[in-house]
Amino acid sequence: MGDWQFTIPILQSRLDQWAELLSKNVEGWVLAALLLPVVLAILSRQVIATLGCALLLALTFCALISPSNASALLATGLYVGSLIGALSGVLARRKAARFQAELASLRSDVDRILAAEESRFLSELRSSSRERNPGAPTHAASAGPHPS
Repeated sequence: MGDWQFTIPILQSRLDQWAELLSKNVEGWVLAALLLPVVLAILSRQVIATLGCALLLALTFCALISPSNASALLATGLYVGSLIGALSGVLARRKAARFQAELASLRSDVDRILAAEESRFLSELRSSSRERNPGAPTHAASAGPHPS
């Protein structure tokens, strides 16, 4: 417990310095740094990630402009963020269901191809054995009389 007593004031001091620096220097480089995650999310071509980054960017920008509204911004951000998270889960489930359906379709195609190949191979094997022994009886003829 003693370590936390020293860590919290140091952390609070650093966060206060960072907030003061950002509030004084809302210029091009700060805005560019804020836009970087959104640009990276756009490049990832993931809609949910882009929406989440845009939301966080808007909240960060509003907090930098008006720090007195931070609690309302935080509540709004958490709510919209939870909606984005839920939407992400729904989309992931749909994507997984589509993947499972495609996988089942591919499995049935492979099974059908394997059955056709097996049938073709067996017919070739029978025809080649008939060519080698033209006088040999077929399986039905060689079975002999059935006991009655």
